[in-house]
Amino acid sequence: MNDVNAIGQADVGFAMGTGKTMARDAASMIMATDEFFSLARAIMWGRNIYTNVRRFVQFQFTCNISTLVTVFMGYCFLMESPLNAIQLLWINLLMDTLAALALATTPPFTNIMSEGPVQSSNATLVPVIWRQVYAISLWNIIVMAIVIFAGKGMYGIEYDRHNGVLSSVEDDQCVIAFNSEDEVLQQECCN
Repeated sequence: MNDVNAIGQADVGFAMGTGKTMARDAASMIMATDEFFSLARAIMWGRNIYTNVRRFVQFQFTCNISTLVTVFMGYCFLMESPLNAIQLLWINLLMDTLAALALATTPPFTNIMSEGPVQSSNATLVPVIWRQVYAISLWNIIVMAIVIFAGKGMYGIEYDRHNGVLSSVEDDQCVIAFNSEDEVLQQECCN
C-alpha cells in the first residue's frame, strides 16, 4: 500500500506481476516474473537506452555543426559550397544509419547501475557534452579547412568550381570518360 504513491509519482513505475492490484494499476510497467533480477535488468537496459540516445544526439550535433560551418565557410571564401547536395545527403544518410546501428547494439556498461536515476527535468545534453560537441566540431572544421584550402599542395586535391566538389585530377579524367560515350576512353580510365 505504501508503494502505490511512489510508483504513481515515478516517471516509470514498476510492479511485480503477482503484486497487489493497486500497485499494478499505478505502475507504468508490470514485470512478467517476480524475480528481482528481472527488475534490475529492465532498469539497466532502460538506462542504457537513455545513454545511447544521448550519445546519438551528441554525435548528430557534432556532425551537423561541422558540416554547416564547412558549407558556410565554403560559401564565404569560395563563393559556393565545397560539398554538393548529393554529397550532403550521403553524409547524412551514412552518419545517421551507421551511428544508429552502432549505438543501438551497444550493451550496457557494468557501472550503469551505480549511476543515480535521471530526473525528467534534467537536460539531455549537459554542459560537459556541449563542450565535447564544440571541441570535436572545431577539430573537424579545422581538418576540412586544411583539406579545402591546402589540399592541392598537400594531397593533390583541388576544388573544382564547375561542379562544386573536392576532387583530384585523376578523378576528373575518369568522370569525363564515363560521362562521354567513348568506350575506348572508358576502358583506358578503368585500367
